[in-house]
Amino acid sequence: MALNENEILEYAYSRFEEGDYGEALEAFVLVYMKGVEQNRILDDIYHCYVDGNEMEFRKLYEKQGFKEKCKYEECILDFIPCQEGQYFIFDKQEKIFRGKFSIQELQEIEQSPSFKGIEFSAAALEMDWDWRKWKHILAEAKNREIYTVCHDLRRAASFGKIPELAEYMDHVRMFSERSELQEYFHQNTSVYMPLLVFGDTEEVAELGNILNSEHQYRISPEGRNLDNVLLTIGIPTHDRGNLLLKRLENLRKMPYDAEIEIAISKNGTHYYQEEYKSVNSIQDARINYVGYDKELGMSQNWQNVIKMAHGKFVILVSDEDDVVLESLEHYLKFLSVHEECGIVSSKTMLQRANIIKDLYYKKGESAFSGGFMWDNYISGMIYNRKFFLEANIAYWDENYAENTFYKPYPHLWWQVLLAFKGDYARNSKLLILEGESMLSEEGEKYRRDNVKEAGLADGMTDDEYADLPVPSTYENRLKQFQGGIELVNEFFGVNEKLKIEAWRTLLNKTLYLIDMVYEAFDYKPEEYPDWLGNTLSEAVLALGRLNINPQIQRNLSQSMLDYVKNKIKNI
Repeated sequence: MALNENEILEYAYSRFEEGDYGEALEAFVLVYMKGVEQNRILDDIYHCYVDGNEMEFRKLYEKQGFKEKCKYEECILDFIPCQEGQYFIFDKQEKIFRGKFSIQELQEIEQSPSFKGIEFSAAALEMDWDWRKWKHILAEAKNREIYTVCHDLRRAASFGKIPELAEYMDHVRMFSERSELQEYFHQNTSVYMPLLVFGDTEEVAELGNILNSEHQYRISPEGRNLDNVLLTIGIPTHDRGNLLLKRLENLRKMPYDAEIEIAISKNGTHYYQEEYKSVNSIQDARINYVGYDKELGMSQNWQNVIKMAHGKFVILVSDEDDVVLESLEHYLKFLSVHEECGIVSSKTMLQRANIIKDLYYKKGESAFSGGFMWDNYISGMIYNRKFFLEANIAYWDENYAENTFYKPYPHLWWQVLLAFKGDYARNSKLLILEGESMLSEEGEKYRRDNVKEAGLADGMTDDEYADLPVPSTYENRLKQFQGGIELVNEFFGVNEKLKIEAWRTLLNKTLYLIDMVYEAFDYKPEEYPDWLGNTLSEAVLALGRLNINPQIQRNLSQSMLDYVKNKIKNI
């Protein structure tokens, strides 16, 4: 038999006295909505459930900054704690309860397909007031900024009172109308704009138009802001203006503005100069272009890009290679939460195709061990600009300019320097698509035109083996090993442990590279055993130059001798 209103009310008071506050509140609300003794019931509900929490609600609300848009006293909704993580919503203006809000439902909601692949960028939403209708958007506020045009701001802002929503509402900014949102982004050009837009069909179209208009303003000289650039895409280029224009054609399709810049350091004076000149006429203020009408060394041009950049991180990209634009969301998110990284090695289609899982090494010995000699190919390497500028690379440039390891591969030594300043990571999201190498073609062109300048890479091809870069020959691989030992000896000083680790890494890499040129290019096959022996002899001498303990030297030498004997035996 159904209870009447008075019986339900009596039941509510009895449940409250017995400590079953949730069940009691359910009954109180039921009677209130039936229109029975509403003033008395509402007074009791507020006295029993709200008054003790009022200061917490107010402090939390004002901490989140919502009072700038709507003062606490102006909020229309109150939230009555029911069960853990559940609140009855009371509308003070309409004097009605509007159902419940559940934190658990919010926490359990599955990510909307619209956010798949969009890991970093903010979202924009146009709504009335009821966050329950947009839980899938609110759930994303833990990980990204949400900019909301609320037609009923006094109700929408009221949700800022709920304690469990603090970690969400911290990333929510509300506006009363579209023009207010537009003005915010127009005046705050360092703030990253939303890429995703939600609401009714017409609202989405209108918001999209506003955001696109502001994006166009931000990539104009008047609207360009460099205060909050997260990633600089740095392109060091030499005599390849034609290739640079192709790279820019791809990069300019990026939807980003304040968060990204394109920095270009051009040197060389021989080829494609008209194409370089045309870069200055491109109407895109994200491009930061400096043309050096002289020949610069390879390392100097790379460093120029990093020095001229404004980003917290700089990714070096060859003018032969394209960036996978769809992957930038992933890397922007990664960098935004790993500002302690010194270097990030991104996956490329060919050279670093073997990055099949993410790896992360903390700065110091771990980062050194994880990264030393791993990243031969510089395109796609991401550097922490602050750490790079603090690494005193000028010292190594000045003192080891002719070192046989440092000169062709300075970035492999940068890896060591930055390993002791920040963490090292490898990321398995494909970011770089390598273009066809121009090395052979350029080598022939430079020889034909008798062009020999400092700006040319030292890696021109061997006269006898047309596709083989000179640094890849047996002779040069061994010289690079010797140069690496010289650097290691100075940098690690008396740290025998790390000197041995560096020695072993350098030796293993040298043997691997000698094997590779032998197998891939059939390079001087008759000399291959001798060069293995030469490498072993040089490795033994290197242990002495590193002042390694004599007994450890003997053990390491015997181990490497056995290894080389086995390789020669199996030729």
